[in-house]
Amino acid sequence: MKLWRKSEQRPKAKQSNALNAAISQLWQDQATHDKDSFNHHIVPLYTQLLEQIKQHQTTEAAEQQLIDLLNNTAKACRYRWTLRLPLKRPGSDYRKYEIIYTDALVTAMAVSSLKQHINAPPEQLAEELLPISTLDKLKADPVVWQDWLGYFQQAEQGGLYAVSIQKRPEQKRKKTPTRKPTAIAATLPPQAPPPPGSGRAMLDAIKSALNNGSLSYNLPNDFIQVDREGRTFLEHPKILKWCNDQLQLGEDLKTLKSRFSRLKVLNRSEQGKQLLYGRLNKQDRRRIGYVVGNPGVLWQEAAPAGQFCIETKPS
Repeated sequence: MKLWRKSEQRPKAKQSNALNAAISQLWQDQATHDKDSFNHHIVPLYTQLLEQIKQHQTTEAAEQQLIDLLNNTAKACRYRWTLRLPLKRPGSDYRKYEIIYTDALVTAMAVSSLKQHINAPPEQLAEELLPISTLDKLKADPVVWQDWLGYFQQAEQGGLYAVSIQKRPEQKRKKTPTRKPTAIAATLPPQAPPPPGSGRAMLDAIKSALNNGSLSYNLPNDFIQVDREGRTFLEHPKILKWCNDQLQLGEDLKTLKSRFSRLKVLNRSEQGKQLLYGRLNKQDRRRIGYVVGNPGVLWQEAAPAGQFCIETKPS
């Protein structure tokens, strides 16, 4: 995707190659617009932004600021798909807000970049910078607009600022009332941990790492992906290699596969196969792995649905 050319249609740019590479990456990571729509609705935002920044610093510095913004926005968009936006708004239908909150994230980061040079309210800068159609869509839903403005106060509600810096909000654990142990409960032996190296031990290790944040998921190169229905895809054999290293088992993959395959929580195809195919998009490589359909098996709360597509065709 070439957006800055030496032509009459686009402003000239000294770092055109770097700018083109950065905005092409953003188009891929934003994942909400086709190429024509992106060129029509998103690109004018950045060409206008570049011209405005040039009024306050050298061309080289302005272009570098825009390159940095594009790269950071692409990272934020990748991270955005690991969460369900809006945050801190119980009962919101995240599917309804997928596109508009991604646009809200992109535009808020762009306006914030301009705000570094112009001390004016965000809404005023948005009116100067954003296409009128984009601004109208943001304002059409009071919740979206409130959260867009909240970005500039680093508000937790909505989650836009947290996503822009790729910070996962802390989840408040519900307090459970303490109960006095009954005589019957006191006589019950504690539940024994699963045998080391068993399929259950591997599954528990995966669950623990996902919920404490030490194991990444839903980013393009992650071997754990969640689809829109909340099903979790565990890429094979990477997930088994991770378990082998994490639990220091020192086992061969054939043995680990045999143990892991005994788990009753794994989805099967109509043909009884456990390993299914999936991919993030048409450009992504086709992967093979296990599928855990019940979100409660691996997630303490609702599974963080992503963009992954699980195929029904068995391996």
